[in-house]
Amino acid sequence: MNRRRPPGEARATNAVRAGKRHLLPMLRSNLSRRRLVIGEAYRVSCYRYTADGKCWLRNYRRSISGNIREEKFGNKMMMMRIWHSISAFTVMALLALLPLSVSAQEFVEGVHYKKLEVPVKTENPDAIEVVEVFSYACIHCKNFDPALEAWRDTLPDGVEFRRVPAIFDQTWALFAQAFYTAEVLGVADQVHTPMFLAIHEQGIDLRDPSLMAALFEQEADVSPTDFAQVFNSFGVRSKVQQADARGRAYGVSGVPTLIVDGKYRVDGRMAGNNANMLEIVNYLIAQNGAGTATTADSGAP
Repeated sequence: MNRRRPPGEARATNAVRAGKRHLLPMLRSNLSRRRLVIGEAYRVSCYRYTADGKCWLRNYRRSISGNIREEKFGNKMMMMRIWHSISAFTVMALLALLPLSVSAQEFVEGVHYKKLEVPVKTENPDAIEVVEVFSYACIHCKNFDPALEAWRDTLPDGVEFRRVPAIFDQTWALFAQAFYTAEVLGVADQVHTPMFLAIHEQGIDLRDPSLMAALFEQEADVSPTDFAQVFNSFGVRSKVQQADARGRAYGVSGVPTLIVDGKYRVDGRMAGNNANMLEIVNYLIAQNGAGTATTADSGAP
C-alpha cells in the first residue's frame, strides 16, 4: 500500500540515492527522539534537519545528579555518530582493574618475563648474573644503553653484569667480533659508546675493518696492526661462536634482552617497554636472592 512519507524519512531516502546507503539505518532509527539507557546515566539524541539538507545532532546527556548538558556535535550527515554513555559506577569499576603502573604490581611469570625451560650455566655460581644480549647494530640497544649503564652502577653486592652480543646475520657477527676484540684488548669501556655513536649518529660504516680499526685507534689508542691481529684471531672467532650458541640457549628473538641468573628472560615486548625491563630484573634479583645462581648446564658454553 502506498503511503506518504514523513519529511525525515524522505530525506533518508534522498541520502541513499546520493550514495550514502550506509546512513539509512542510522537515520531511520533516529528520526524521533530516542533515549539510550545504560545503567543510571542516559543520553537523548535528536536529529534536526535544515533547509539546505544539513543534519545537526543535538545531544542531551543526563548525569546521575540530574544535571543536563547540551552539546552540538556534527554539521553534515557523513559526520553523524551515536555516542553511548556508561554509568559512573562502570567507569570506576574499570579503572579499579587497571594498575597505576607496571612497577606497582607483582610481576607474573609468562606475562612480564619468561622462565627458560633449560637453565643456562652462569660464569660465577656464587653471584646472580644479569646478562644483556645486545648488538651495536640495534638502535633500541643504543637508546637503552644510558639507562642500563645508570642502573648498572646501582647493583648491590652479589650481582654481576655482563654483555653477550646477539648474532642474527653476518653484520651482527662482525660487530660481535669487534666487541670481543675490545674485550681481549682491555678497551671495552673506551669503545663501547663510540661504537653506538659511530653507527647510529655519525653514519660510519663499521663493516669496513679499516674504519673499525680507525675507531679503536682514535678512542683507545690501539694500533691498526694490534687491532687486526686480535680481530682475526682464532680466540675471538671462538668467542663469537660461543655467543651465538648462548643466544640460542637463551631463546633470544630480539634485542635488547636481559637474562637473569641464567633462568629468566626479560624483553621489551613482555615488559611493555625497555624501561620496565629494569624494574622486572630488580624484582627477579630480589626474588632469586644472592648466592642462588644457576649451576645447571644447558650445553651452551
